[in-house]
Amino acid sequence: RPCMIPKGKQKKTIKQQTLAIIIKTTKKNTNTKTKTNKHTHTHTKQNEQKTNRKINELNGVVLSAGPGSYTGLRVGTSAAKGFCVALNIPLIAVNTLDAMASAFIEQNQPDKNLFICPILDARRNEVFTGLYDADGNKIVAAGNLIVDENFFSAFHQNEILFFGSGAFKIELLKNKFWKGFPDDVKPFSKNLHQIGLKKFKAGEFENLAAFEPYYLKPVFITQSKK
Repeated sequence: RPCMIPKGKQKKTIKQQTLAIIIKTTKKNTNTKTKTNKHTHTHTKQNEQKTNRKINELNGVVLSAGPGSYTGLRVGTSAAKGFCVALNIPLIAVNTLDAMASAFIEQNQPDKNLFICPILDARRNEVFTGLYDADGNKIVAAGNLIVDENFFSAFHQNEILFFGSGAFKIELLKNKFWKGFPDDVKPFSKNLHQIGLKKFKAGEFENLAAFEPYYLKPVFITQSKK
C-alpha cells in the first residue's frame, strides 16, 4: 500500500496533503500482470483527481511494507518501486504494525499504563505482532509467534490491549493480562504518512534494488491443482 509524499514549497503543504494509492490484491486482479497493472493505474488516476495532484509532483513514496499477505506485499512493493524508479524519488518503508499502533493511539488515546498490541493473522496458528506503549514507543519488535499457552511469555507483565485481524486467535486464551479486543481499529494512509514524513525528513530511504517487504516468516508456495 504505497502512500505518496507530494512536493511543496512549504513544510505546511507537505504535512497536510497526501496522495494515497491503495493497491488491493484479490483473485480477480492478481491472476495476470495486465489486470494488476490496470487496477493500479485506475487507482492512481482516481487519486490524482481527488487530491488535485499529479503523479510527477511527488517527492517520495511511503510503503506499508508488512508484515502481511505475501501477494499483497509483493504487488504493493513492486508498484511503489515502479513509481520511485520512474520519478527518481525515494522509497520510505513503514512497518504495518507501527501504522496500526499509531492509528489505535490516535483514535482511542489509551491509558498510559496500557500496552498496545496490534495483531495480524499469519495463517495456521501463527500471528504477526509487536508491543507498544501508549505513546507508540516499541517495547517488543515485530515478529511472528505461535498462538499457544506460551504466547504471553513474549510480553511484559502489564495490561495489554489487543486488536487486529489476528486478535481472535488469542482471545480464547483468557490470560489475566488481556484488557480487551476492540474490532473497530483501522489503519489509514495518514498514519503511514505521519511516520513516513518523519523518516523522509531524516533521510531514512530504502535501497530500491535491495529492498524486500517485511515477510517475517518463510513463504509457502503450493502447486496449482489445475
